[in-house]
Amino acid sequence: MTSTVIEFITYKFKSNIDQSQIDQMNNELNAFLLEQPGFYYRSLSEDANGLQHDIIYWHDMQQAKQASEAFMQLPVCKLIMDSTVADTVNMQYMQVLSEVSTLMNEPA
Repeated sequence: MTSTVIEFITYKFKSNIDQSQIDQMNNELNAFLLEQPGFYYRSLSEDANGLQHDIIYWHDMQQAKQASEAFMQLPVCKLIMDSTVADTVNMQYMQVLSEVSTLMNEPA
């Protein structure tokens, strides 16, 4: 087992939110994440039903939780929360049991 943690969030955007608004929110969120200690990687995908799957990898649980607390203070957090359908939001943290990546073989 590693210390790596996955933050896994699913949600749907409200129907009045357009792609340019989503792109702007993602740009702001990505900029925030890049400044956070312990941040490894983020990916966002959308399934056939319009459900967003936001997956963020962190060095450990402490850094994941600290970033989450800091995020709650940002204007973009309120914007994202106001843009999502509340009963579709599900957030969980999971300890990574095993991991491998081609990036682990890249020279530093």
